[in-house]
Amino acid sequence: METSHHVVEHWSSDPAIWVAIAFVIFIVLAGKKIVGFISQFLDEYSVKIKTQLDQAEKLHLEAQNLLQKYTEQSQEAQKLIQEINEHANFEAKKLHEDALANLDINFKRREKAFLEKISLAEKEATQNISDHISKSAINVASEFLRGQLTSAQQKSFIDQSIKDLDRYLVS
Repeated sequence: METSHHVVEHWSSDPAIWVAIAFVIFIVLAGKKIVGFISQFLDEYSVKIKTQLDQAEKLHLEAQNLLQKYTEQSQEAQKLIQEINEHANFEAKKLHEDALANLDINFKRREKAFLEKISLAEKEATQNISDHISKSAINVASEFLRGQLTSAQQKSFIDQSIKDLDRYLVS
């Protein structure tokens, strides 16, 4: 039995063993508090992380909603721009057509005015020529008749011409 006593004696005299035993006892006694402290720390940390994750998820949802809202607004703006562009093109085409129609109307109006001026000028020229021919014919006839007719015949001829003139002017 000496060997076992020697082992026990050796074991009881080694300070490293007593430190190890004290450490195990300390761990067993303090372990519950350490585990509780670590558990509480980890619980608080997990709550903090969960709160941060919840906030991040909330911010993510808000960002998605804003992105969707701005995407819809952008699409609406593009649609509005397209409608404005189509309306502007329609109005420009209409203005162009109206301008061409007005140009055509003005051209026809001016053409009519020019034709009326030409017709009036032709009438005036015809009247002037007719007046000139009439005066020339009267002069020639007067010269011819002066030499051929007596003074009484000339007077009778003039009286008859005045009567004929009155008749033409009245009708």
